[in-house]
Amino acid sequence: MNKKNRHPGWILLLLCAIVFTFAAGCTASSPTELSPPRKREIPSLVRTTGTRDLMEEAVSLSGYAGLGLSELSAYGYGKGIFSDYLTIHSSPLTAANYVLSVQQAARTLNSNGLGTAEFYETILNKTGFHCDTDIEYPVYTDLLTALETVYTAAGEDYSHTDLKKIIRNILPDLRRPLACWLSAAAQAYILVTEQTADLTDQNFRTVNSFSYTHCATTDIWHLKSIENLAQNISEETMQKAAMLLISATARLSAEWKDISVITRRDKPVVIPTPAGDIILGSSQADSYDSPNSLLLVDPGGDDTYNGRIAASSSLSQCLSVVLDLSGNDTYASGFEPSQGCGLLGCGLLFDLRGTDTYTAKKLAQGCAIIGTGVLYDGEGNDSYSCLVTGQASGFYGTAMLMDATGDDTYDGYGFVQASAGNRCVAYLVDGSGDDRYETPVDTPRGYPLLDYGSNHSGKNGGFSQGCGWGQRNIGWNGLAGGIAGLIDFGGDDSYIGGLWVQGTGYWSGIGFIYDESGNDEYNAYYYSQASVAHYGAGLLLDNAGTDIYTLTLGAGLSFVWDRGVSMLLDDSGNDNYICFGSHGGVANSYYDEKGLKNQNMTYAFFLDAQGNDEYWAGSTYEAFGHGRGGYFLDCDGEDSYHKRTWKNEAVLSEQFYQRGGVFIDASPAGDDIPFFSFWEEAKKNAGFTKIE
Repeated sequence: MNKKNRHPGWILLLLCAIVFTFAAGCTASSPTELSPPRKREIPSLVRTTGTRDLMEEAVSLSGYAGLGLSELSAYGYGKGIFSDYLTIHSSPLTAANYVLSVQQAARTLNSNGLGTAEFYETILNKTGFHCDTDIEYPVYTDLLTALETVYTAAGEDYSHTDLKKIIRNILPDLRRPLACWLSAAAQAYILVTEQTADLTDQNFRTVNSFSYTHCATTDIWHLKSIENLAQNISEETMQKAAMLLISATARLSAEWKDISVITRRDKPVVIPTPAGDIILGSSQADSYDSPNSLLLVDPGGDDTYNGRIAASSSLSQCLSVVLDLSGNDTYASGFEPSQGCGLLGCGLLFDLRGTDTYTAKKLAQGCAIIGTGVLYDGEGNDSYSCLVTGQASGFYGTAMLMDATGDDTYDGYGFVQASAGNRCVAYLVDGSGDDRYETPVDTPRGYPLLDYGSNHSGKNGGFSQGCGWGQRNIGWNGLAGGIAGLIDFGGDDSYIGGLWVQGTGYWSGIGFIYDESGNDEYNAYYYSQASVAHYGAGLLLDNAGTDIYTLTLGAGLSFVWDRGVSMLLDDSGNDNYICFGSHGGVANSYYDEKGLKNQNMTYAFFLDAQGNDEYWAGSTYEAFGHGRGGYFLDCDGEDSYHKRTWKNEAVLSEQFYQRGGVFIDASPAGDDIPFFSFWEEAKKNAGFTKIE
């Protein structure tokens, strides 16, 4: 009797224990508003130790035999695609190599501007222009002869007698460098005017009135007009002319950087030429109001520059250069082009020393429309404000804003801070300092909505801070986006914006941010921080520091919609990633406008190499390695994942044409876990192994 009763008793106790354990487990795993930090343990999680190549393992887990958008050429989306775009898309992991090689070229910045020419030449050759920089042209050391060359280039006669009287007012030792500069300017003038000879004044007015606020909506007539003008102009010839002028200006700034007086009695001197006046200022606080200048040099003083300066003003006055050697200067303009703007020509502004203020409405601070615009600032805590189309922005041409040192602020509304349309290369390079880059999250009252159809009411589509954007509504394949890069070498920086900011690519465009060091903050609303739509490439590389990435809504932190390549790579630091939408290596290829499936055409890489990181996410399942071609790799460190609701399908799920995605969090194992091999190789190819 007792023996018969023992087994049911034990069984009952065992069942109670199982029920209790199961109940406790259910209670612990039930969703809460915000679960406490913990390691993520879901079936799709892969933990790895040892010396395995994490990227190789990730690719293998995704089921891909290899990487590459080999089918891309069959679609042909985007007229005027740069060769760099095809390079990245044919081998997506070369994206890191590409960004690193560009930032290595940008290291040539220095306090006198000489590095500007070297960087410009490197970028042109890299982009595929292959400009002949060893251009042979007569270099005159006699100032009178050089001036005659400018008059001859413009097809006009001049008076020796009148010019001789003016030249006597220039200090003798400074005449030779000025003559050399004029020799180069005359040759550049010939190259540009040969290309624009068939254009009319009305054509120039069309370019002069350009604004991206027309182009971000269905009103695209301006873009079509600019495209039509650009078809008959040689890009290589225009770039060659710009290279001549930039090199000559950099040499002049290096030779004159320490002079304090240019003219006798330190009084301003004006030398007239048909290509614009040569204006030589004083060491006092001078004021210039839209001077009609080919070259304006001011040696010192806290100067004021109002209106159009350092910008093309007509087809016949297509070159304009300002060189300010020192002083705390103020640059202010309205809606007129200014402050380093090339319109069917070349506009350069070099300011070597001082804490300066730059304000403009549009077409300024390194802007190019079928031309070249460059703003270089050597030192000082500077502020830059431009409403639209500036701060390294353009359409057909090369636009650059370079600031060597100082705690700087960059403020704008849209299409600023490295923004590139079709056949444009746009770079903003900041050497050091705690900098702030900002475009508004919400559309300011009284301004047109730059939303670009993403249906986020009142939110600003900035298309800034490293954004290459194309136009889908022109022709069958549209116009491909350009190449836009924002490079910051040091300091605790902040990046603030709404939509389409911080390393984004739209419609076959390339956009990237490279931040080398500092504890940085990236804050945006949507479609930002290495985000891509429609065949683009969006990249964000942060080399060092404890960083915070915040996306209010989502679609970022390496996100692709409808084919493309995105990469967010943080090399070191204990970082925080905060996003309550799709993010963290999400590859969505739901559809194709030509009715084709998008297999093997989308790659989204999220890669954190080192550090104890915090990940905060919402309830979306599109996160942390989602979709075929979505990769999330955290290579080292004790990491914490916070999520409102955990779901096992968070990483591996069926999504129309795609499946899978890869999530790898490598367990800490000391030095025996290397960086993923492609990152090591990328640094090696860029010329260094580790940045300290």
